[in-house]
Amino acid sequence: MHKILLVDDEPRQLRSLAAIIRRLRPQYEVMEAHTGREALHLTKMHTFDAVVSDIRMPEMDGLELMDNLYRRQYNAILVLLTGYKDFEYARKAISWGIMDYIVKPITRNVLEGMLKRLDDRFSTAHEERNSMKRMAKKLDLSLPVYQTYLLNKWIRGRMNEEEREALREIIPNDSAGIIGHLECAAPNELRVDVQQVQKLLQDRLISNTRNVYVFPLEGAESKLGLVFLLHPQPNYSTAFVNLAQKLDEWIADVEEELGWNMQMGLSDWSECIFDESETCNRHAETAGRRQFYEPNNRTVIYREISQLHDAVPDWIKVERDIADAIKKSNVHKWISAVNELMGQLLRSRNLPPELIKNEIAHLLFRLAKNLIHAYSEEQFACLAEEIRTNIMACMNAGQLRSRTKGIIERVAEAYLNATNDPADEAIRKCLSYVDECYVQDLSLDELAARFHFSPSYFSSLFKQRTGFSLSMYITKRRMEEAKCRLLQTDDSISDTARHVGYKDASYFIRIFKRETGVSPYKFRHMDSQI
Repeated sequence: MHKILLVDDEPRQLRSLAAIIRRLRPQYEVMEAHTGREALHLTKMHTFDAVVSDIRMPEMDGLELMDNLYRRQYNAILVLLTGYKDFEYARKAISWGIMDYIVKPITRNVLEGMLKRLDDRFSTAHEERNSMKRMAKKLDLSLPVYQTYLLNKWIRGRMNEEEREALREIIPNDSAGIIGHLECAAPNELRVDVQQVQKLLQDRLISNTRNVYVFPLEGAESKLGLVFLLHPQPNYSTAFVNLAQKLDEWIADVEEELGWNMQMGLSDWSECIFDESETCNRHAETAGRRQFYEPNNRTVIYREISQLHDAVPDWIKVERDIADAIKKSNVHKWISAVNELMGQLLRSRNLPPELIKNEIAHLLFRLAKNLIHAYSEEQFACLAEEIRTNIMACMNAGQLRSRTKGIIERVAEAYLNATNDPADEAIRKCLSYVDECYVQDLSLDELAARFHFSPSYFSSLFKQRTGFSLSMYITKRRMEEAKCRLLQTDDSISDTARHVGYKDASYFIRIFKRETGVSPYKFRHMDSQI
């Protein structure tokens, strides 16, 4: 029987939540605590399999409770109940191993989803315990499995003294080293062979490292942990730069030869990796997350992103700006709001992609709920599922931006259809056409003819609905795309100019500087100067 502790300072909500869980999962033993301190006391008397806590409570809030459990290495699955404004707190709690966070008010479907995830984690943990028992009996025959177990505990700072002594056999106390996270996918969904990856790495890095260890990361299906032990030398910075360059070349070669898709996050080097493994692992994980925002960068180094700031978006303002723009049929304004949001995310260091995708999915559904009044509850339920499925499946920031715009376009179309204004509909279609064809030489006469307006009336209507002349709108659209390409790709300035519709790079540079205040080159390198 699994034992769950529920923590909430609101008695009615606590009783209701406990009653529903007991009804949905009668096999669970559910205990209740009304304060963080009471919960902390209960965890010292009982062994709970999961702790589900509200964030905002007097005396000791949910975050302080989770921090206490984390520092005590209390072996329970942790879940936070949050309000909409608690996003920043939930993000901070990610580092404590929080399995899930649920936004209040809690519906039965959301609660059922959380319980299903708990069931899966309980099942996995049970299987791991059985696996470790079997492994202990056959330790002499399964050393790689035991090494994987030790390395995963080591990088998370959860080893006991006996395990630390065992690990010193392969990682000496005085070793300098680096930790990496490797996202690795083979074609046709084939399983990546860990031993093959280790051999490929050792063959390439034989002169750069004392040893390389590759192991599956616990709880991450397609990710491998990497430990690079460095030769003793006077200048580890030079060795680190050389190793990072070799790894980038190695990934390119493996992708070409084997058809694998690989991306790596690297920590900085440490002169005593044995004692600093937990910090280095967090840095490698942070660098690995950055791949979501920089999909074209094969190797991301923590040192290169450590100066970026974690600016949490103002979700309420973003939602309000987009809603206002849709109501005013101002496509440019809502596209700009989405681009500004994505630009802010690109300049942030450690916003977990799953958390960001979840927030954007919530934002899009609230937007639809507030603007589309003709849908039934059933239609909204289908729309909510479609939004969540599409957004949570995004593999990188480019996909997230494209799908977000696509969903907002559908919401805007449904809203505008309800208002039934032919001029608004024509301008919306015109803006969609411009957004697709902005790299071409579009003229006012050509667009007016395409959408059956006289040039003078079309010019006036366009400026009235968007706030810009046609030429100014096209320029701004090109500049938005140029900024994204400068941040997300390594294209030359000339290539960037050509991609956004400028044949003359010098003219592009002049326009870019006029619109943004800085040259394309300086804009690309602004993040590293923050």
